[in-house]
Amino acid sequence: MKIRRVNYSPDEFLAGVQSLSVEEIGFYWVACSLIYSKGGPIDNDPRWLGRNAGCQPRRARRLIGQLLAKGKLSVDNAGRLTNGRAQREIKAATNRQRIASKAQAIGQQIRNERAGNSPDSAKNKHLGRRRAAPVGPANHESRVTSHSIHESDARARRDGEAPRARDDGLKPIADTLEKIRARHRKPKP
Repeated sequence: MKIRRVNYSPDEFLAGVQSLSVEEIGFYWVACSLIYSKGGPIDNDPRWLGRNAGCQPRRARRLIGQLLAKGKLSVDNAGRLTNGRAQREIKAATNRQRIASKAQAIGQQIRNERAGNSPDSAKNKHLGRRRAAPVGPANHESRVTSHSIHESDARARRDGEAPRARDDGLKPIADTLEKIRARHRKPKP
């Protein structure tokens, strides 16, 4: 599965490359990006790495050696280049994709059941698709409250005021909007 995105922490990256030269940082960035792109360790091929980093194979070979000596890159059992942090991020991204894929499959199954495509939906076709809303005092009160809220908002718009805050967390926003509107209101001649 191709990994499309990994987590990146700029503070941790900057702290980790403080001991590197600008040339080493650039090469390290390209090498890690190639590891992310491939989804695992990359071939220790100076010609290929140099081409991707925009340098000659001789310089790439030197930079690979410097990054290996400083512990920024390592060589796995198969002789490929890798980076511990990149491997952890790839594993986390793979887990995210696996979980998202499972969630997508469950969502599709639910949509199929709702659409009547499930095996046991044939025996329930006579029930219809929509359920009636429960009728009772709670349902009636919610409609009244909803209606009165919309009515007060319409009244506020008509009078050029900010809509009433339905939540204490929204009150400061409503107050700020009211202040802005008051400043920009033109007095009637």
